[in-house]
Amino acid sequence: MQLVIHGKNIDITDAIRSYVEQKLERAAGHFQNMTQEIDVHLSVARNPRITTKQTAEVTIYVNGSIIRAEESSDNLYASIDLVADKVARKLRKLKEKRQDKSR
Repeated sequence: MQLVIHGKNIDITDAIRSYVEQKLERAAGHFQNMTQEIDVHLSVARNPRITTKQTAEVTIYVNGSIIRAEESSDNLYASIDLVADKVARKLRKLKEKRQDKSR
């Protein structure tokens, strides 16, 4: 499993990188035999009229399909937590669908 982290208007520090690795390893750890690549985009939208919005987007390439999730909030770490939970739900749902079809 390959993890690729990109940042837009933000520097990816070692703390952010390790936090993303930890959360996504926990979310997608049970599905390592299915996942090929995890692509993470972290961005900060700075607009003086709107509060600062920090977004985390995750794209997971699974055998034959793509799972994508996006969350945004005022805190980057909160966005990462929310998107990791969403990805875990989607992976579990995909695995259950595949098991039901094989029966």
